[in-house]
Amino acid sequence: MNEIISLLESLIDSKVAHYPTNHYEEDQTVFPIKRGNEVLGILKLDQPFNEFSRIDQVAIENASLAIAIDLMKDHALLENELQFREEVFNQMIEGISEKDIHRIIHYFNWDEDWHVQCMIIEGNDEPLWRNDQIKDKERLVRSIEHMITDICGHSLILTQAFQLIVIFPSLHVDTTHNIIKNIKSICRTANQLLFGVGRQTTIHHIATSYQEAIRSIGYAKSSQDVNIVEYAKLGAERLLHNIDDSTADLFIRDKLGKLLIKDRVLLDTLKAFANHHKQHNETAAYLHIHVNTLYYRLKRIEALLDINLKNEQDWFDIVIALRLFVASNKN
Repeated sequence: MNEIISLLESLIDSKVAHYPTNHYEEDQTVFPIKRGNEVLGILKLDQPFNEFSRIDQVAIENASLAIAIDLMKDHALLENELQFREEVFNQMIEGISEKDIHRIIHYFNWDEDWHVQCMIIEGNDEPLWRNDQIKDKERLVRSIEHMITDICGHSLILTQAFQLIVIFPSLHVDTTHNIIKNIKSICRTANQLLFGVGRQTTIHHIATSYQEAIRSIGYAKSSQDVNIVEYAKLGAERLLHNIDDSTADLFIRDKLGKLLIKDRVLLDTLKAFANHHKQHNETAAYLHIHVNTLYYRLKRIEALLDINLKNEQDWFDIVIALRLFVASNKN
């Protein structure tokens, strides 16, 4: 690409700068590099495009096309690299020989004694990248890759469908939180990101951290209030996850059934009450209702379910049922 820019500058006898961005203000000194309707970058000119001679304009247009082709080649190389990483990762998950593990450790410049973690990132309401914008995915992967390298050195980043999977060494206590904070600053939809984080494991047991990250991202997707779930910090959810679906469904139906059938507003009220640790004022504020309205709803819940929310056993059963309900993705 530098050769193309240098050649263009010599042909038009003017300075030209390339910027790899798809956001720019309309300006006669800016010439977009396009593939169809997608902007792959811009050329910043020293003077307005229409002030160049027709020959110089053709040179700028051809240079833009050549750079677009160059960028497409880079994108194809990245896709091949991501496919290779996915194949390697799948081998690590499925189990491979000690010899192959050592090859992978050497390839990614990892230390065999490192503890690593798996993190899965996904968009909530919209995907991390737009499928019709080929450079969108590349920019995101490259940016996150460079950022994580600065924080903790060599990592493994790959994509599956619209998920981003990151394997990184846990070298410091705050590594995970630093990575999450920086990913939020990189992504255009920071408020809509979901994170599932597995526990630290040895490289040989990365499959365990990956499965934990899958469970964590699933819990984040099913919860309305949590977008970062670290498996190590989950409580009873870790145990409840292993209950078979039929047993969980029966328990949910027995403890919450009438709310599921008759009044979802009361169900949401009960969930909020549990999430705010039975604090009436905080729950009412969260639901944007008067505290007296909350008291009225709680009395209706007690009557419908034939329970006493002040009774320790009743409350314990309700909390377990709510957590099973959230974990089952039925909300």
